[in-house]
Amino acid sequence: MARQFPTYIFSNPKNTKNKGPFIIHTIFPKCICKVHDTTDPLYNSDKYPITLHYGRFGIEVLECWDIASNEEFDELTRRINNWLWKQIEIGEIQL
Repeated sequence: MARQFPTYIFSNPKNTKNKGPFIIHTIFPKCICKVHDTTDPLYNSDKYPITLHYGRFGIEVLECWDIASNEEFDELTRRINNWLWKQIEIGEIQL
């Protein structure tokens, strides 16, 4: 039976203390990630040491509800970055 929900959910709320955008990963490992634009002059890489950089974006895992290895998180952030780029290319997401 096919999944009835999306793998990734993109959210860019304006009324939160921690400004977005965020990506929620709904399958293993379930987690919330913050997207950092590394080309932004206000971005401080020293402030986000656990952020994984793939090109223009840094993906920071904020909260995770499953226990996963570092390799699984590396693979997850690569997949999130690829998905994000494809969504931007086809015009579904504007950052």
